[in-house]
Formats: sequence, C-alpha cells, structure tokens
Amino acid sequence: MENKINQNLLISSQKLNREKEYWHNKISNDSIFADIPFDNLSFRNSNIYKNYTFTLPHSLFNKMMEISNSSLYGIYTIFITAISFLVYKYYGYNDMVIGTPIFKQPEEGEFSNDILALRCSIEEDVSFREYLSQIWEEISNGNKHMAYPVEAVIESIRIHSDLTLPLFGIMVEFFDIHQNVKNIIEKCNLLFSFGKEGHSINCRLGYKAGRYSDETIQLLHQHFIKYLIEATRHPSKRICDIELIHYQEEQKLLKEFNSTEYPYEKEKPIHRLFEEEAGRFSGDIAVVYKGKRLTYGELNGKSNRLARYLMDQGVRSHSIVAIVLNRTDEMIIAILAVLKAGGICLPIDNATPIKRIIDITEDSRSDFIIAEENTYNLREWTQKCIVYSEKALEAFDDSNLNIYSSGEDAAYIIYTSGTTGKPKGVLLSHRGIINHAFTKIKELEIKQRDVISQNLSISFVASIWQIIAPLLAGGKLVIYDNDTANDSYRLMEEIERDGVTITELVPSQLKAYLMLVENGKKQLELKSLKKLVLTGEKTESGLVNRFYKRYK
Repeated sequence: MENKINQNLLISSQKLNREKEYWHNKISNDSIFADIPFDNLSFRNSNIYKNYTFTLPHSLFNKMMEISNSSLYGIYTIFITAISFLVYKYYGYNDMVIGTPIFKQPEEGEFSNDILALRCSIEEDVSFREYLSQIWEEISNGNKHMAYPVEAVIESIRIHSDLTLPLFGIMVEFFDIHQNVKNIIEKCNLLFSFGKEGHSINCRLGYKAGRYSDETIQLLHQHFIKYLIEATRHPSKRICDIELIHYQEEQKLLKEFNSTEYPYEKEKPIHRLFEEEAGRFSGDIAVVYKGKRLTYGELNGKSNRLARYLMDQGVRSHSIVAIVLNRTDEMIIAILAVLKAGGICLPIDNATPIKRIIDITEDSRSDFIIAEENTYNLREWTQKCIVYSEKALEAFDDSNLNIYSSGEDAAYIIYTSGTTGKPKGVLLSHRGIINHAFTKIKELEIKQRDVISQNLSISFVASIWQIIAPLLAGGKLVIYDNDTANDSYRLMEEIERDGVTITELVPSQLKAYLMLVENGKKQLELKSLKKLVLTGEKTESGLVNRFYKRYK
C-alpha cells in the first residue's frame, strides 16, 4: 500500500506530468508496434520460448567499432537501425515502436519505470549515417524521460483492442549498457539480446515457438548480418537502397517460389468450363441468395435463356455489356449470359452514383446496359438498355449455345477506383481470369463441399474470383446484398448461419467486427469458416493477432 501511495505521488509531480505528455505524444492508439511476420498463428505454444544464438563476425565488429568511435552505445544504436530496417523491409512500415530497457543507472534499486518505447521513423532519402543520428537522438530523448511508467501509457491506449497482446512485438537489450528488466522476454514476441565478449558481440534471439519457425529466425539472422555489413560498408548510402537478399535466396524466390504452374485448359473460355461443371454437378446447389437456391443445372439453363435474349436484343461477339444490377442470383446469371453470348462484362455496382455510371459507360463505349426496371431513368443513357425480366426469358431455349470464344478473348472490363486520377478501364481476358481462379482454387483448396461468400462489390476486381472460382470447382456461392456486406457484424452472422467456409474481407471490416466483440457484443463461433482472406487495405499484425487470439 505504501509503495502504491508513493507511486501515485510521483506521477502527480510536475516533472512526471511533462514526461507523461512526452510519451503520449510518442505513442498513440494508431502506433504500429514493430514485429516480424509470423509463421504459425496458433496460440497453442505461444508462451514457449526458444533461443537462437550467434556471434558477430570479427571483421564486422571492428567496422562497427570504427563507425561508433568504440562506443557500445553507438553499436547499440546501429542494432536499432538494423532491426527497424528489417521491419520496414518485411512489412513496409516506415514508422514503428520498438521496446528497450532504460540505460544502467548509477544507483541500484527498483525504479518506477525500467523500459522505453523507441519511435523509429524511416525516410527513404536518408542515408544510414543520417538514420543513425536520428535513432540516437530518439534513444537519448527517451532516456531523459525515463521516470514515467511507459507500460502505463501503452496499457492506456489498449483499453479495448489490444489487451491480449504482449507489451511490444520486438524488444532490444544490450547487457553492457542496459538496466536489467525482470522477465523481459514475456513482454514481447521477439527479443534481441546482445553482450560484448572480448573482441566481438554475442547475440541471442529469444522467440515464441508458437509464432516463428526456426527457419524464419535463421533467415532473420542472415538479413540482420547482411544489413550490418552493407550499412557499415557504405554509411552514406540511402538506407532504402540497402539489399538484404543473398544470391541463394534470390534464386529461391525467382525459381522455386515463382514456379506456380497449375494445369488448366487455356483455350476454353470461362463459360465453357462452367458448363462442364454444370454437367457434372447438375443437381448440386450452385448459388444461394436470401434462401433462394439455384442448382448448377438451373443456373446454366437461366443464363442460356438470358444469353439468347441478349442476342435477340443485338448483343454480338465482343459487345461491351454493362451490368448494373443488385447483387443477387440474377447478377450471376447476367455475367454468365454475357459471356455465353460472346460479349464482354462491365460490372458496375448499382450503388455507384448515376453520374459515375454514365461516365464509365461512355468512356468504355459500352454497347448495352443490363439494368432492373424502375432502378434508374433508363433514358439518361445513350446505350441500349436491356431490362432484366424473368418473364421475358421464358420464350427462349435453355440449352448451351454454340458461340465461339477463345481463352484469349476479352471477358471483363474493370474500372479502377480513380483515387490517383481519372478511373481507367482494365481489360481482362478469359485466360487471365481462369488462371487467377484456378490459382485461388489451388491456394485456398476450394473443393466441391466448400461454401464461398460473394460479399465484395462487383466493381472490385477481387469479386471476380469470388464468383468464378467456386463455380469452376463445383462449390456453393452464397451472395450477400450491400446492406449485409457493409455491416461487419451482420455479415459475420450470416456467414456463420450459412456455413461459409471461405470468405474475403477488407481489414477494416474485420477490425469493426472485433471491436464490437471486444466491447461486449456476442462473439460468433464461426465453426465452419476455415479460410479468411484479407484484401484491399494494409493488414497490420495486431489485427491478425487479435483475430487469432479469439479464433485459435
């Protein structure tokens, strides 16, 4: 009790208030805590630690001593530049937080604070020498504000979202200059420990066995040494120009990892491959929308009828057909029908503002537009408008058409978002889409029993694989309308109810769902979900950690 009172008195002092302000300016809820990409996201062995040790080459140690004027503080600063640079290379983060102990104090005893949070900001144009000075200034300022408990600052910004995470992703200690921190390994996922011995430095990487493989740690060691050699050999070199990859690793990336051949019939168009699946799985469910179910046979028949109707309206090979429909089973029928008629799909989310729709259809020189009756004032378009109507299709045959298309023919036009200027149309071939779809089938291991969600806007390129891949693998496609897709918790409820096995979200959607759960909303079991793909935005390790903490 007495210690608690004394600490409260300390924190209330004017000096500590200034230090508190310093740390709150350094660290915020938006701060990225540096980490190394995980190999194994299971928490089963997350509290079991392993050590990997190595010694700096004698020549490298001498070079570092030369650059640091034989100062261990200087060598420690070089280590911080190396570790932050590795995170920059691995993740692309140029602003991050790394944990470290305070410098050794002249008097022994317990301190109100024994750790610091270093804010490392990398600018592409700075040299290694300039970055070294910048990091030393950060270290010096941190130690000048060492009295306030940094741990309290970090905990205060993790009230909701990150209480389950360790204090830091990465911590760095140098035995010769740092205060000893009790159980420091438990405060991070990865601990770099250094100690001078004779004319070299011993290094130890302490890491969570449930997070990193031995191979990853060995590669981290190689990259660490490679950076130190390159940086100390060319201290005036721009830091972003330092290469980490060795020749052997380069060959592995170029040859082994880039060997992604997957057998598929390159000359056949998308709809021919779908028709083959429809023949094999005619009675299986292909598409589900709000309880309405279409078998492969029904989906194929309806798209054949619509294709003939489109041709009756004038659609021919290479006609560009804009599809402006609600995200329903009819949208899937329309996409297949346009392809079967030999046309090129231009999918446009019907939530898109009318002026942008007009701009896209005019820029693409669309020949036709498929829309729903009473959705828009159809007279605003100069293109021929085809109103989707089940009744109009009854007069047409549902057998497969004999319209020639090859794998090289254009199948889709997708427009960019326009965030960097005027939106641009990108032409995609049947072969390119099929290649991507089969890559997804392979990587996500999509099987006939799988249930894939279609929740992304059809104006978004990732929606293409969501639609095509399951239909080429005999899987089931579950479609969610815009209202459901834009409500993260409601979408996850529907995914759970429908037994979805594979889904794709933007990170902000997953973050919104987790925040609701962390603030008291019922956590959904998601028992059937086996693959969750994140797309469209930068994915931060903290978000992934939070998800896997709840879904082990």
